[in-house]
Amino acid sequence: MRKPGQPVQFLCKTTQWPGRCLLLLAVLCASFSLHAQPKDVWRSLSDQQQKALKQKEKKTRQLKSRISQIREWGLEDTYKHELSLGVNLHTNGVGGHLRYITHKKGSTQDVWLLRAQSIHHEKEIKQQRKGNTFRELGAFKPYSFGKINSVLSIQLGYGKEQLLLPPVINENIAVYGSLTAGASIILQKPVYLNLIYTDGNGVNFVQSERYEAQNAEHFLNNAQILGADKWVKGLGAAKIIPGLFLEPSLIFVPAKNKSFIQRIYVGGNIAYHLQSVEIMALRKALPVQASFFVGIGFGKRWK
Repeated sequence: MRKPGQPVQFLCKTTQWPGRCLLLLAVLCASFSLHAQPKDVWRSLSDQQQKALKQKEKKTRQLKSRISQIREWGLEDTYKHELSLGVNLHTNGVGGHLRYITHKKGSTQDVWLLRAQSIHHEKEIKQQRKGNTFRELGAFKPYSFGKINSVLSIQLGYGKEQLLLPPVINENIAVYGSLTAGASIILQKPVYLNLIYTDGNGVNFVQSERYEAQNAEHFLNNAQILGADKWVKGLGAAKIIPGLFLEPSLIFVPAKNKSFIQRIYVGGNIAYHLQSVEIMALRKALPVQASFFVGIGFGKRWK
């Protein structure tokens, strides 16, 4: 029991103060050491991140610049000349074109057009011999039954393009009307088929022939056709038929430089030739060839 005036408990607490102070001092020193030591490390990491970020931004700018150059290549808004290549899908075949355009002041443009197109008859159907009969005579190459000539059309013309609708809506697409006319040439090449014959000894053999009145029974008989011969055969016997053509069309032109596609065409083409163009043996030959088409043109513009 504590006697009056004797501060035992107080003395005990005061005797524990030095140890507690030392412990607190050690904790503070350790904490200071932990916070002070990695400053340089954090600064180094921050510098590396900033450097990496700058490199990434630089690459992004370079990529955007290249994309912009690609989009703007050949697509100057203030151009005077244009040279473009294109493809056309016709109702009677497939073709390609080359256009040279000179842009004048105002809303009119001069157009020079060179077009090449294969012409097919609406009744043409590719087929191929089946089975193993006559397999020993050669390959069964596809052919169009009744087709007697392959036809290629080449057209060279001059025309005008008139601005119909300027790109007033967000400067997106301008619409032009075009009318082109000129010379049309038909290259009519005979088709050769490998026909099956049997000699007097009952031996089968193959002979390459074009359509003639004398071999019509063989040429127009699927059972006697082995297949088509090489396309180049008959070039020496090709026939040239001159004529004229007229082509009206609508042209949709992107006003902003957003793609390589410069022009989209929708129109018609009609040609009259001095002789009838023969394609199928059992169909009437006509001197007029007409078709509707859609096309795409892309190329280069310059001042």
